[in-house]
Amino acid sequence: MLALTPLVRAGLVSGLPVIDAKSGVSGAGRSRKETDYLFAELSGGFKAYSPVGHRHTAEIEQLSGMLVRFTPHLIPVARGIHTTAHIPLKGAVTKQAVRQVFEDFYRDEPFVALQDTPPSTKQVLGSNRCVISVDVDERCGYAVVCSVIDNLVKGMAGQAIQNMNIMAGISEGTGLPIDGMWP
Repeated sequence: MLALTPLVRAGLVSGLPVIDAKSGVSGAGRSRKETDYLFAELSGGFKAYSPVGHRHTAEIEQLSGMLVRFTPHLIPVARGIHTTAHIPLKGAVTKQAVRQVFEDFYRDEPFVALQDTPPSTKQVLGSNRCVISVDVDERCGYAVVCSVIDNLVKGMAGQAIQNMNIMAGISEGTGLPIDGMWP
């Protein structure tokens, strides 16, 4: 959602976004499917899971107000999610224009950072931050937005604390780490 929403709200999306997410095994939830979720079984490879009808597709569509194509993959790391969103743009939109949309949208958001190069999940390990890079493939007319989060902090636990802070009227960052544990 953090990679898609600014362009949707700016009215710059012209078609079906394709969202490709790579998740550490902790992002796939807990299950007794040993061959799917045990780190030892996944180590050395990666695979798509729920490539059609993933449980988060409906959530993304509801919040964005549009259809999306979403495929998550399991990668052999314990935590972190790297998403690459391929978003078709209306007309000839420049990289600088897309970057400006993101800068304006996230200007007052302490937990979202923009950078010029695609981020690494190591940058957000142990933090409540999302790091985003934007690019535009002018040849195809697509924005390519990469984002990373630590799914164990920015995921459900961090969201719960951040929302509780807002509801309690205290600083939304109280008790939440902004800086990751790397380098």
